[in-house]
Amino acid sequence: MRDDHTVPCLNLADAPAGDRVAVPRHLHPADSTIGRMSAPGIFRTPQAVNEPILSYAPGSPERAELQRRLAEMSGERIAIPLVLGGERVETGETFEAVMPHDRDHVLGDVAKGDASHMERAIAAAREAHAGWSSTPWHERVAVFLRAAELLAGPWRSTLTAATMLNQSKKQNGKAMIGMVVEVWTSDDQRFLYVITDVRRHIPSTSAFTAPFAAKSEQLWLQTSEGVGPMPKLQLGAEPLSQEPAPAAEANPTPHVVNCR
Repeated sequence: MRDDHTVPCLNLADAPAGDRVAVPRHLHPADSTIGRMSAPGIFRTPQAVNEPILSYAPGSPERAELQRRLAEMSGERIAIPLVLGGERVETGETFEAVMPHDRDHVLGDVAKGDASHMERAIAAAREAHAGWSSTPWHERVAVFLRAAELLAGPWRSTLTAATMLNQSKKQNGKAMIGMVVEVWTSDDQRFLYVITDVRRHIPSTSAFTAPFAAKSEQLWLQTSEGVGPMPKLQLGAEPLSQEPAPAAEANPTPHVVNCR
């Protein structure tokens, strides 16, 4: 009844049925991954809970630690290589990684890859697939649980600081300066404005009036920084151009956006 291409797998995940594996109709091909992916035990992942949100209030230890890492990391200029199949690869050609809100401040030099590096990355991913896909699930889960433990623990301040430095989560929105704003009007016109000033934590519009009092034309944008009577984020923009716009673009259908 059995042939040379089937072998009994005695360590299937459904252990109560293990005594049936020797029955021919329950045999599996020799290249089956069932045996390799199974383990003699019952494993349960920890209960999923939300990570506590730290306040970063003045004087708190998490605030002090974050400020320390921001100062350290902003004073570094690191080399960032390609990583292909676990190997660090320096290509000899780089581009600069800068702070979006301070583009003269270089954080690192990133190795620039080409088509050959892309092919190496694809080949490495394909080669790794066999081993990873046949790794027992509880071992794979353990890798991600360990990563989560590091992110919530000793690497928290480093990852938070890196995000702030690389995505401009500091210096009161300076990254928006230079961005272009499109405005359509009811007479089918399209106006372009460039953001020239950003103010955060403004209690009212009066604080934003003075810098633009002498300007002949400007665009003001304002939104709340949170739910309820929160301070405002205000933008000032100068005109760039005006041109006719198709009626469909100039008169979009209004829709409500829930910012909460």
